Amino acid sequence: MKRLIAKCHILIIPVLFFVIHADNVKGKLSEENAIKNLKIESVSNRELKFTVDYAYNGKSGISNVYIHAIPVERDGVFDPRTVDYVEVPLKRGVNSETLRITKRAHGRNFTSETIRVCMSTQKEAILCKDFPYIKKWSEGNLCKVTLITPDDNGTLNQQRLSDGRVETAWRFSWSECPGATKYHLYVVGPETMNPLVDINILEAPMYLARSTHYGITSLKGWTWKVRAYVNGKWGDWSESRAFNVSPVGIPESTNTCAISGQLTGKLQDHGFAVTHVGVFVPGESKPKSVAELDNRRRYIFQKLPGNVEYRIAPFGRSAAGWRFDRQKAHVLCQAGGSHTVNIHVQGVLMD
Repeated sequence: MKRLIAKCHILIIPVLFFVIHADNVKGKLSEENAIKNLKIESVSNRELKFTVDYAYNGKSGISNVYIHAIPVERDGVFDPRTVDYVEVPLKRGVNSETLRITKRAHGRNFTSETIRVCMSTQKEAILCKDFPYIKKWSEGNLCKVTLITPDDNGTLNQQRLSDGRVETAWRFSWSECPGATKYHLYVVGPETMNPLVDINILEAPMYLARSTHYGITSLKGWTWKVRAYVNGKWGDWSESRAFNVSPVGIPESTNTCAISGQLTGKLQDHGFAVTHVGVFVPGESKPKSVAELDNRRRYIFQKLPGNVEYRIAPFGRSAAGWRFDRQKAHVLCQAGGSHTVNIHVQGVLMD
């Protein structure tokens, strides 16, 4: 018993390693004292937070009595250079206390097999108890990004331009991470696997996503998140935030018309689903506008320049690029009018 107490005394000596082999170590003040019921609250690469119950009789009359915890490696080894921990003053009676162990920055990585909780004075241990718990302690990411704007479940605007198109200028910002050389912003809409924004930003913890299109119809369920690149590696993603998009009205104009319809028939091109409908201006090989199909395979181009004959065709994305239907559906878009053109796909070939 004296040999074990002597080993506990080494807790306050600045040596590289020391070993305590006993599962429970009791000193002369340990009558009716107890440590039990360790409960993990949160875990990260560098930190462990938990609560523990204890009973302290307080009969010693000694002040400055504390409870603390340390991670113990295989064979009882504890390296005091690896972690920081807080000594919490003991209270007489039965109590519950929250304890925390934090790995020191830039220290060596290691794996502990037990968490040792001790009651002690500045000179000796009163009681220690080991709780089996395997944990890998590593540097991890020293900074996790906190999102700033837009607010969670906030609304971002889209604005109608004079030519009938729609402009979005969405500003995303987040907290700055010391030592970060770049950030990764990821923005994705509802019911889609393709992100609207997936970009590494080098200069600042902010990005302005500006684009011009023919209107976003999926208004709810957008999400975004950010992570930082620190010390040559990507850190953990921030918590995801949701946001919505404001609807944009259809302007009344004598120079525009609306086109809508439904796509039926063969809806796949060599395994790649046809998910959009394009409007092609005469004399141009690429679509001027793209409408995403809804769950019922319907599409709508809310407002387009009028008095022009357009070709409408379905298309999908494949490794070979864009593929279009040989079948051409024409419509004369008259100023101020609206047209319904249903497209039935017979086969999808290169245009």
